Amino acid sequence: VLLPIPKTKYLYNLICKYGIPEQIRGKIWLLLTTAGQRLERNRGYYAEWIARNDNKSSIAIEQIEKDITRTYIGTFTFHPAPSQDALRRVLTAYSWFNTCVGYCQAMNLVTALLLLHMEEEEAFWLLITVVEYILPPDYYSEQLAGVLADVCAFNTLAEQHFGKLMQKLYANGVMVDIFVAKWFLCLYIGVLPLASVLRVLDMFFFAGSEVLFRAALAVLKLCEPQLLAATDPHIMMLILTEAPEKLQPVELVEAIMSFSPPSKLDELRRTAHAALETKPYLPKAQPAVRPMSMPPWSSAGTATLTQPTRQHPTTALTPVSAVMPSSEVTLSPAVTPAPAPAATPMAEAAAPVVTSPPEAVAASHTLERARARERARLSLAVPSPPRAPAPIPPHSAAAGGRPVPVAVLRRCVTDPSPQFNLNLDTPAPNNSTDASI
Repeated sequence: VLLPIPKTKYLYNLICKYGIPEQIRGKIWLLLTTAGQRLERNRGYYAEWIARNDNKSSIAIEQIEKDITRTYIGTFTFHPAPSQDALRRVLTAYSWFNTCVGYCQAMNLVTALLLLHMEEEEAFWLLITVVEYILPPDYYSEQLAGVLADVCAFNTLAEQHFGKLMQKLYANGVMVDIFVAKWFLCLYIGVLPLASVLRVLDMFFFAGSEVLFRAALAVLKLCEPQLLAATDPHIMMLILTEAPEKLQPVELVEAIMSFSPPSKLDELRRTAHAALETKPYLPKAQPAVRPMSMPPWSSAGTATLTQPTRQHPTTALTPVSAVMPSSEVTLSPAVTPAPAPAATPMAEAAAPVVTSPPEAVAASHTLERARARERARLSLAVPSPPRAPAPIPPHSAAAGGRPVPVAVLRRCVTDPSPQFNLNLDTPAPNNSTDASI
């Protein structure tokens, strides 16, 4: 029987200082939370839930299939078939278990890390405990209201501890929110080295979600010297992206322990939730499971899109001779310019009423092709001015110069080396039969 472990200060100090041994880490995670008790009370429920919802499809399952092949944890990639199947089953079972949440990106990383330390059924119940009991509500919901509120609460804490740093980041347009939101959603998986992530999760399963705030403050503390020395906003964002990947467990845990647990965290979260409810960008709650919406112009859709009539111009194409002066247009004596054609019926008639975007695109392309053919026909009627004759070589007879000896030209062909110098000042022999060209 998996009974919960009493949480004492002595045990917490041991976990923070040394971490949980790797061989029993999965079991200790279950005992530190209520997941072990749920597992004992519902033995066999996971397999029954998998069989009940087999061969069903949903929007969440489609997204799960996309994210399974790109799930990467440290040096372990979930490419082997057994690992992918286990990850798929756990995520699919939870999407049917909690249809209000379904599936959210970053849940695949959390589940994959749990599967590295425990069986499928244990990972399923620990995932339920993390999403629904340890983290605040709506953390992985469609609106991400829980994580947005935590990010707002963290900004308040960061301004209290790192006022100068936060002021510089805001002045340079660097928003810490986008980084912290990822850290909280992924539980630092893929952000810190795997060894550091495991130490943070050891503390997370013991103390709860407040560890996420202290870990984020620790990351800012360790990156503060580099951020204060940087002057380019792009360099600051690069530091916040790459510097956490190099933080070792010892220095990270020491930095986390230097911050006391936030005393007014619940109050900060309530204030942030109240502020987010008035924001226009926070969407209202949607149904947990909804059918895929059909395009409004399709036959299966309930609405019909009526697009207004597109009035095309009826101006005829103007010939080139009417635009350019007569002195700039040179015509060949054998070619007579064709008269300007009258406007074609296709150019004069307005496009019919379009009731669907595909038909509108087809009508527009047909009109453009007709205009292109009309321009091509007009361009054939007015030829371009004749090209200027090629320049005459200065040594040719037509230019008044002395003719080039043919013997010299033959030598250039037979000996095209760069050392050969063509000297045209050498007089040509008078007895040569081919003295000129």
